[in-house]
Amino acid sequence: MFVAELGPTSALVFSTYLGGPRLDQGNAVAVDVSGTIHLVGESTGEFPLLNAVSADRSGSPAALLRSPNSNGLFSPTAPGFGSKTSLGVLAFQSSQVVYAASASGRLYRSLDTANSWLPVPTTLPAPIHFLAFSGPNLLAGTSQGLYFSTDQRVSWALRHAGPNLVGLAVNSTSSAFYLALSAGFYRSNDLGRTWALASSATAQTLAIDPVDPFRLYLATPTALLRSNDGGTTWAAVSSQSFSQIVPTATAQLYGVSNGRLFASTNAGQSWSPVLFPIADPLVRVAVDPSDSRLLPAATTATGLWRSLDRGLTWAAASTADSSPLDVVFAPNGSALASFNLTSDAVLARWGRLRTAGSSRYTYYQASVTYLGNHLADVGRAVAADANTVGSYIAGQSPTGAFVARFAPSPAACTFQVTPRERTVFPSPEGALAFCASSLPRAARGPYPHPTHGL
Repeated sequence: MFVAELGPTSALVFSTYLGGPRLDQGNAVAVDVSGTIHLVGESTGEFPLLNAVSADRSGSPAALLRSPNSNGLFSPTAPGFGSKTSLGVLAFQSSQVVYAASASGRLYRSLDTANSWLPVPTTLPAPIHFLAFSGPNLLAGTSQGLYFSTDQRVSWALRHAGPNLVGLAVNSTSSAFYLALSAGFYRSNDLGRTWALASSATAQTLAIDPVDPFRLYLATPTALLRSNDGGTTWAAVSSQSFSQIVPTATAQLYGVSNGRLFASTNAGQSWSPVLFPIADPLVRVAVDPSDSRLLPAATTATGLWRSLDRGLTWAAASTADSSPLDVVFAPNGSALASFNLTSDAVLARWGRLRTAGSSRYTYYQASVTYLGNHLADVGRAVAADANTVGSYIAGQSPTGAFVARFAPSPAACTFQVTPRERTVFPSPEGALAFCASSLPRAARGPYPHPTHGL
């Protein structure tokens, strides 16, 4: 982001960049009678701070975390990867080669088990919802249909037009493609050139058995359907609705329904709840292909959890202040998890000093701080106090609106929130205060972005 001041004749008076390597955005700016500039906005992390009262609000973790196996904790991959986009889709071609796609249509490839990444130029429409391999060839489900690449992702051919894709699978034995749309289930036996509508059921998700690729599961709003012949015929096996179905290499079958985890041992005919230690709803679940006892689970707001005993016990496997999107396993048992980039509210202030014997001013960075909590916070508006050079910020967090005041001197610092937000900004964090530096300019410390003053 940047901030600039233009004079009465539109001449540039002051301008500077502000931000880090991730997604940053300024939402409002105000200037008080002293000429101090107050800017409020949001950052997804790694924001350069100065005289910060709240330096631990670091936004999202790395957009991609990796675990060497399902027994271990998830830690960031190569530094900086994915810092400019949320990665929602992951697909392993082998234990070393993995692809990642984003909602913005970006595609990345790693040849060394996610240690390093390179962007893959593509003309695919955004967003990319699904990735699946058919041998060396890659299928991509997008907002405008299903695309297929047979030349190492150099070019793409549209294989099925239309939005509302909810599931994609490939039969490793017959090379058949299975496609679930909100309007039905389609099957292709010729690499997507022609398609047959095999079910007109309203689909929510599609899953394929890793041992028997002709066994498919199709979840609808009112039932779970199963096919034992590659989608030619379907039968309802349960009246329960699921947002995700996870078959395993054993008789165990997992399903996510209304944010809760369930398990079945009879191919989906009956289900038992799997107890989870917290109330945070589940988003995705994965199963180690070599050991169905090991499963990580992605939650809405408390990161990744893992179980080593089919869900009997759970332990946290990543930082709590994170929002996972997907978890996948490589053939060798290593795992990757993609995360949504969530924002934290930020406040930046610039002061100005009059040059001796001149009418010109020199601007300096006075302060940059996070505010809010570890949820997704956004600073929406800012106003300046004409008497105290204080900053008043209005913003939004997942549980409602908040109002904060940052005063100009340590003795007068206060932090205020709306009543409904007292659980979002709890003590002692709720008592945070921020003060613009009153130190001489030389003692304020360097700031890594250029400034321009006239």
